[in-house]
Formats: sequence, structure tokens, C-alpha cells
Amino acid sequence: MNKHHATTLAEAEKRIAIIGGGSAGMACAATALEGGAQVTLIEHHNIGGAAVHTKKPVQALCEAARQRADIATADKHPAILSGVAQERFEKEAREQLEALLAHPSFTWMAGEARFLAQDTLIVRLNDDSKKRSFRKVRFDRCLIAAGSLPDVPQIAGLGDTPYWTAKEAVSCPALPATLAVIGTSATALALAHAFALLGSRVMLLAHQDAAAHTLLRQQLAADGVVVQAYSEISNISYGREGFTIATGQRECHADRLLVATATLPNTWSLCLDMVGITIDAEGYIPVDEQQQTNLSGVYAAGSCATSCQHTPSVVAGHNAAMHMTR
Repeated sequence: MNKHHATTLAEAEKRIAIIGGGSAGMACAATALEGGAQVTLIEHHNIGGAAVHTKKPVQALCEAARQRADIATADKHPAILSGVAQERFEKEAREQLEALLAHPSFTWMAGEARFLAQDTLIVRLNDDSKKRSFRKVRFDRCLIAAGSLPDVPQIAGLGDTPYWTAKEAVSCPALPATLAVIGTSATALALAHAFALLGSRVMLLAHQDAAAHTLLRQQLAADGVVVQAYSEISNISYGREGFTIATGQRECHADRLLVATATLPNTWSLCLDMVGITIDAEGYIPVDEQQQTNLSGVYAAGSCATSCQHTPSVVAGHNAAMHMTR
């Protein structure tokens, strides 16, 4: 630890609030504590964020699928193939949190945060009881690392069906005979490829774009993935025979449906507009090279910030902490 840096912080009594316990938030917390700050980390769902619960398990499943020749047929279940790796990722996240909790200047808060003022958050605490509990968190610096959420398309009937996102796909207990995939995101392509290698008959539904379809067919056809172009999906239903997907003049059928079109930054519930924090048209928070937003003292990192395209979340969280604790 840099002693001069720590002394400066102690004199300033900097309080740092972090919204989100994913890669960026955890990295920021560790670095800020090393710098001598008082840190409060607020996480609404699971520690580790999308990296632990979606991204890494998807990578593990894809890697296992590529090695399918060495896998017994009875073990070709996504939950089995990704489960061991996911348990390791979750264990690593828990150990990281335990190390933070051992620090006297660290506070963990399970709940959902939003801005109340430019220096204050209001947190709705996770509570099993019917009574809602709230707590105010005042800060000198704040990092928004709220992550992202699946961008589920508005298709008639979809919300009434047991469709999968990537999280459900990697934890499914049995391999479906047929799988339809809506989307051409990196996650959609990776999972379509993985399930095809494991033995599912996979149909990838991609919005009509001749150039993209040609490339997709070339990349995926060798592994048995059928790319079906569509101009519009009018309806999706689910029954005894599985999913029925109406695309223009034809219907497609599958045992399971994976929706992996894209993700959206998880910023809409934070009340950023109330304190004057700018977001772009898609909900991303613009930041400068120091990860700072347009509001002095408030930073953003990870998949909710515009820097996510070129700066890894862990690096962004660490960089933000270094500037926040100066």
C-alpha cells in the first residue's frame, strides 16, 4: 500500500459507494480498500455478476462441446458440462467477497440502489418479509457498475412461454432434441454452435440480412446449424409439442427456444436523471478516460458504461478506484 496515498484518504475521509457486485464493482472495492477508503458495495442479485453466472459458464460449455469426442453420451448435458466450472467461478467470487468482508472499512449491502441526491443513494434492502426496508447511503465518490440485462424482444406470446436466456441454457438439465435460437449476438452464435456439437438439431433465426446470412451459413453449416432468415416474428407459443414460432409465411417448431439477441445496460431504475447523470439513447453511461461521468465524483464501469467496448470490466473498476481515491 502507498502510505502517502492512504494518509491523504484518511484525512479526506472518503466514503465510496459501489452499485453492483460484478467484476467491475469487486475490482473497484478491492483497490479502493487498499487505498484507504471506506467502501459500501450494494448488490441486488448474485455476487460476481454476469461474468460468473453467464459469460464464464457459456465459455465453459462451448469449450466442453468442442471436446465432445471425449465426453460420454450420458454426460452431454449442458448443466453437467458447465456446472463444475460454474461452481468454481462462484466459489472464487465468494472467496473474493469474504476477503473484502474481513476488511474493517468494507460494508456489504444486499439490495437495490437508486440515486436520491448527488451524494446519496437510497437502497431497498433484500428482505423475505413483506415489510420493505430502506437505507440511505451517503458518499463522497460513487461507482455505477450495475451491469446489463438481456434485451428480450417484444414478440407476441413470448412472455407467456418458458423461453431460455443464456443463463437458463447453460444450466438446463437435459439436452433438447431441437433448439431454436433467436439472435445473432456472440452469445447466440456460441451457444448455437455448442448445442449443435453436443447433438441438438439447432435452427438459428436471424433477421433478414443477405450478407450476414451468407457469413453465418458458412460459419455454422459445417456443424449442422440451420440459419433461417426472417423479416418479422409475429407470434410465439408453447404447448405439448414445444415451441411454435411464426415467421412471416411459415412456422418453425422446436423443443426449446433460446433468446439471445443482445443486452441492455441496467441503468433505467437508478434514477440517474434526477441527479443530472447523462445516459445515451441506449442507456449506456458516457465516461471519460478516468471512468468519470458528467457528474463530478460519480464514475461508471463495466457493461453499463460506454467504455465497455474497449476496456475490460476488471480494468475499468480498478482504474475508477485509483481516480476515486486520489
